[in-house]
Amino acid sequence: MSIQSTGSPKEERSGAGGGIDYVRSIAETAKILGIGEPSLRVMIREGQGPTVTRLSERRYGIRDSDRTAWLDAREVTSQPA
Repeated sequence: MSIQSTGSPKEERSGAGGGIDYVRSIAETAKILGIGEPSLRVMIREGQGPTVTRLSERRYGIRDSDRTAWLDAREVTSQPA
């Protein structure tokens, strides 16, 4: 199976529930999340972002399942005052 982090995502593995778990570029992930790419890169660098997968020496991507798990972990039951 081929994995790449730019252009259209390639199948990486079957996710929970049997669906396809795609690896997306950091830029794609930032767009999906509705935040700027530089902001996401800072969050990742500081250990506050979703889990990143190293695709090659200079390429990194984020699995859809890792993005979803990261979002689920950030859910709050009430808004801060």
